[in-house]
Amino acid sequence: MQWDQDLDEPYIPVRDGVRLTPFHAGDTDALYAVRSDPAVLAASEIDASQYTLVKAREYLDRMIKSRARVIDLMRRGEQNDQSPFDVIRSYPSGELLGCIQLHLVEENNGTGSSDQSGVMESNRSRREYEVGFSVSSAARGTGLAQAALSALIEVMIVKVLKGAAVIADVKDDNMASRRTLEKCGLRMVKAFNPEDNPPPFENYRGSILLYRRDLAISSADVATPAPRSGQ
Repeated sequence: MQWDQDLDEPYIPVRDGVRLTPFHAGDTDALYAVRSDPAVLAASEIDASQYTLVKAREYLDRMIKSRARVIDLMRRGEQNDQSPFDVIRSYPSGELLGCIQLHLVEENNGTGSSDQSGVMESNRSRREYEVGFSVSSAARGTGLAQAALSALIEVMIVKVLKGAAVIADVKDDNMASRRTLEKCGLRMVKAFNPEDNPPPFENYRGSILLYRRDLAISSADVATPAPRSGQ
């Protein structure tokens, strides 16, 4: 993770000319364009009839406000259990290429057991994080989703948040997202019967698939990177 001193924000490099960043105040139109795309709507739980530009603006405002605290903690070098990286962004143009989400879904206290490498885990919690992602129509087929998700997992979840596992829910007919998850090391661990689909997918007639990747983390991993270093 690095710190852009000109923009005064953290970022994660994805590949040349692309980084993961927080939301910006001017992202409303691009956010709406990505999330209202028919392909994205078909793969998500969003009700197309209810999703408007106004709702996109309201969502953006909420996210910027909630992420401000997370960014401030990072600026001070303090630990937290959230990620401020919600956008896949072109650099230096600033164009929003897609969205990526990460949130804590479960946390258990460490038991002092060792992982497969024999590294003791008693000093960290067993945190599980759920991820989701979508990219603009122009960015599809470029490997961007895989590169962005891999960067989020390896940098934010493993090194910063020290997560124990990453999970994702996906519709059974969403083959593109399933391939992306598999290329990032996640494997399907459960297929829900349509009548038992978890919220917010209760009305989906197919099966919701649960993907998971358990993470082996060394005790040498650094929990909090030094901000503003430019490195």
